[in-house]
Amino acid sequence: MFNLFCLIGVLIDFISIPVTVGFTSATSVIIATSQLKGLMGLKFDSSGFADNLQKVFAHAGETRIWDLILGIFCIIMLLSLRVLLLLIFFCFYVIIKFHCF
Repeated sequence: MFNLFCLIGVLIDFISIPVTVGFTSATSVIIATSQLKGLMGLKFDSSGFADNLQKVFAHAGETRIWDLILGIFCIIMLLSLRVLLLLIFFCFYVIIKFHCF
């Protein structure tokens, strides 16, 4: 069973890169849109991508401002920590590369 599962990954090599990139991009847009409701603190039921997007815009006036502020703050902090981590790795790389111990 595990061998069969590993063979499925080989099939992805036969799918063209534009198809794979398009599928990944569409998936990320759908996930981001579905997260808007929680980011804005809205409460409603939706049945799909278009319905969710339409209801987010329809209920935009009901946005809970503190939920939105907290969500944006957390996104900024996560992105900042990612940049800080890259900066730390770069500094260590420069120290190791140019200062032989």
